[in-house]
Amino acid sequence: MLEPWLGPGLLIANDERWFRSRRLLTPAFHFDILKPYVYVYNECTDVLLRKWQALADKGQPVNVHETVTQLTLDVVLQCACSYKSGCQERINTDPYVDAVDELCNLSIDRFL
Repeated sequence: MLEPWLGPGLLIANDERWFRSRRLLTPAFHFDILKPYVYVYNECTDVLLRKWQALADKGQPVNVHETVTQLTLDVVLQCACSYKSGCQERINTDPYVDAVDELCNLSIDRFL
């Protein structure tokens, strides 16, 4: 059911296909390869923490799922696409995040 959406990759693969995919991807996640992205991770996390602090100062609740999803999108767009979306700083959620949430909800509805 998830394969049409996610494709036949590592996330939903099993047995030999999983081992082969995992073996091919392992070098891409070596510490030396990821080291240049630490600055991006830290920069994006600082935005998240400022956002949470502002909400805490006002006594407002934090929607952890929404804000961490925006953090993840921010990191992926900057690291993989060299694109600064500013999605964490928008008042409304990002259209891409909304679309992924909707797909997840539809998948959950189908499973149940």
